[in-house]
Amino acid sequence: MFFFAEGFTFRNFVADVFAVFLFVLWFWLLIIVISDLFRRHDISGWVKAIWVIALIVFPYLGIFAYLITQSRGMAER
Repeated sequence: MFFFAEGFTFRNFVADVFAVFLFVLWFWLLIIVISDLFRRHDISGWVKAIWVIALIVFPYLGIFAYLITQSRGMAER
C-alpha cells in the first residue's frame, strides 16, 4: 500500500488514487514519446539513442523536454 501507515482514511485513499493517476499519466506519456521517437525518420539513430538515454536517466524531465522541444513535429505525425 502507498500511504496506509496511519490507517485507512479518506484522505489516504484520495492520496493513493492521485498517486496511481500520476503514475498512469507518466506511463502513458512515456509510451507516446517513445512511439513518436521511433516513428520519426528525420533524425538519426544516435539522436534517438540519446533521447532514450535521457528518458531513462531523467524520466520526468526527459518526457517534458521532448514534449516541449518536439511538440510541433508530434502534431504533424
